[in-house]
Amino acid sequence: MYRNLIYHFQLHKQRNRISVGIGIILLLSIYLTINLFEKYFNEQKLLLKTRRKVSQCPPLSSSSKGYFRVDFTRNFSLNYSLICKSDDKLLIYILSTAKNFERRKIIRETWAKKNVYQQLNDICFIFIVGLSTNSSHNNDIYNEGLLSNDIIQLDIEESYKNVVYKEVGALQWSYIYASNIPYLFKTDDDLIIDTLLLSDTVTFLINNQTDHSLYLQKQMSLQPFIHDMYHVDKYTLFKGHDMLTIQTLRRGKFRIHDLAWNSEYLPRYCSGFGFLYSSFIRDRLYRASLCYANEYVPLVGDVFLSGFLAGTASVRCSGWLLKNAQPESDCPIIFHNNPQLLACSTPLHRGKQIYSDFYSAWKIIVKRHSVYSNQSSRDS
Repeated sequence: MYRNLIYHFQLHKQRNRISVGIGIILLLSIYLTINLFEKYFNEQKLLLKTRRKVSQCPPLSSSSKGYFRVDFTRNFSLNYSLICKSDDKLLIYILSTAKNFERRKIIRETWAKKNVYQQLNDICFIFIVGLSTNSSHNNDIYNEGLLSNDIIQLDIEESYKNVVYKEVGALQWSYIYASNIPYLFKTDDDLIIDTLLLSDTVTFLINNQTDHSLYLQKQMSLQPFIHDMYHVDKYTLFKGHDMLTIQTLRRGKFRIHDLAWNSEYLPRYCSGFGFLYSSFIRDRLYRASLCYANEYVPLVGDVFLSGFLAGTASVRCSGWLLKNAQPESDCPIIFHNNPQLLACSTPLHRGKQIYSDFYSAWKIIVKRHSVYSNQSSRDS
């Protein structure tokens, strides 16, 4: 009888373990199913919004090329909704090209190295790429996306004229998958960005104080910038390097067709080196893109997004006191001598395959921020 009791007790215990295991598996299945359905419904909700918006757009002629549209590739298995965190404060999207594997690798090792620099932990970094004509590049992009979880591939061929699709594709991706992030920053993969300064600036915009940053507090040349940003409307913020009076070009790489713009000078816009804007501005820009006819799109990315599309959305990108630099060389020296410098173009920007500036300039950037932290430690 005693043995029977032990046997039944052990059998009951084993059944409980099996029940607990089955319960855990069921809970995981339910969780994964809910996530998949949530992703599906979010996409369907956006499609419904888009269709409703398109239905309200003015009718186009039968000869029209239709409204501006951009799609993501279907061969990616990444769960886009898990790339950014729910509490990220800034989305930095970097326009890249499918073949630029080395650039993206170096950026992840310098100004997007989240696991080393605490100030970057609440920033979501993504790279926007297109489709390569080289099938092996597309396979490599797929593997890179799985490994790094930061690649967004659009269903467009890589070409300069398709940069406008990357600009709007970033808006669309953010609108669907990262709508909770309050600020966005656009830049390119041939630039060095002081993301520590950018992080401090966004934290200041959110908290209205500089307690988190000794660099903002003690760097006197930044005080006019802080004063300006203190008084800016945070909800409608749209800031960058203001391009004031730029002549419209009709020939060359940056030409704009008369049909898209028939004025001698371009509308005011912000340099594609980088502009910072709020999620409210993002929503306005994206919605405006849905009713933008293809034949009126100027095929120059920064001009289109921050100039033409901004005008259609009734918003404007205005200047700020942070600086850009487009030197022949020596980004490290320029960062060392200019505390307000946010973005500097590398030799890649001029077609030279030289990558050393990324590492040496980032070392200077880290040093110019940490020098105040070190000083504070010594003072205490």
